Amino acid sequence: MKSALLGLFLLLTLPFVHCDGKNPDWHYSGPSGPLNWHLLKPDSTPDSPSWAACHIGHRQSPIDLTGAYNKPSHGAEDYYYMRIEYPAHSGKFAMKNNGHTMEFSPYPDPHLKYKLKTYNQEEKHETNWTLVNFHFHTPGEHLAYGRGFPMELHFVHQDENDSNRKVVLGLLIDIADCDEPLHDGTTRSFLKYFCAEQHATEKNQCRLLPFTQSKDIGQKDDIENIPLGHLNGWYSNRWFYFGSLTTPPCSENVGWYVWKEVQKVDRYVYDMFQSIMGFNSRFVQYNKDANPHSAEWTSQESSKDSVEGRNFNTAAELKR
Repeated sequence: MKSALLGLFLLLTLPFVHCDGKNPDWHYSGPSGPLNWHLLKPDSTPDSPSWAACHIGHRQSPIDLTGAYNKPSHGAEDYYYMRIEYPAHSGKFAMKNNGHTMEFSPYPDPHLKYKLKTYNQEEKHETNWTLVNFHFHTPGEHLAYGRGFPMELHFVHQDENDSNRKVVLGLLIDIADCDEPLHDGTTRSFLKYFCAEQHATEKNQCRLLPFTQSKDIGQKDDIENIPLGHLNGWYSNRWFYFGSLTTPPCSENVGWYVWKEVQKVDRYVYDMFQSIMGFNSRFVQYNKDANPHSAEWTSQESSKDSVEGRNFNTAAELKR
């Protein structure tokens, strides 16, 4: 009897694997959570790769950024400089609750280009990357010297000549103290577009309001005039490393930039996003290139003191 019950328990707790070629459902906890992603799709199909990299990959994301480069090096010369060139205000975007995050994807528009540019200083070579989507994680996925953050914003781009190559810009987001005066900085101004009023009751005051009132996965709305221009410019004070997607199939084809200036946002804006998404964060992963003990480690300015005075928060604050 006991063995039969144990067998039933194991059967019910095993992740469900699709055999029809479709990608299986996955989540951030439970039997279909990160520890079992590789079991959900162990084999490749003509349309998509297996998810084995989620378990056996060597350049996985996210990581503790202590081991990331302050400047791209060691075979990453094409990523030495990075610049965002978005329109000051966007065209139409699709805003969607996809069941894992709030995702914002631009509609094709020949008159508007959402570009991230990287430069190879030595060869004077430029690569253009096109914005695919931006989305949010609560809590944040990357750590900085062991410290986590309540929220993280990812801008996902693909090489305009090779859609398999990706670059992601990550922004670490903290919540401002109640009595902390906030200037309308880069990310705060950008995020307030989605929810501009603390006690918003109308859709034009808080564009996230319909999504907090309904938990329907797949719910979609169109928005435009997102103030993306607040994000434009050179990003020199950042970490860089080669990693992966932080969701299945965990493909290791991503160059990661994470901005060192931790952004502060109003609590009510964070609360609105978190109430929709809940917990949607992958735990830190093994990445041989971003591990200080790896034989391939060739960090430049890798000490903790290197961020002192250059971060929005000091290194001491990051370790709190």
